[in-house]
Amino acid sequence: MRRLWPKSLLGQLMLVIALALAAAQAINFVMLYQASERLRLVEAAGPVVARVSA
Repeated sequence: MRRLWPKSLLGQLMLVIALALAAAQAINFVMLYQASERLRLVEAAGPVVARVSA
């Protein structure tokens, strides 16, 4: 682990920023996936609700 951590402050800052950006991308992907799953469920339930209420 010591070899992966840069010695210079600039290198450390760049690594921390890169890790934060990667984490943000992962969180964004999960949120988009959940939203698309929710939309798919709503679109699938729409015709059923229309038939039941008609």
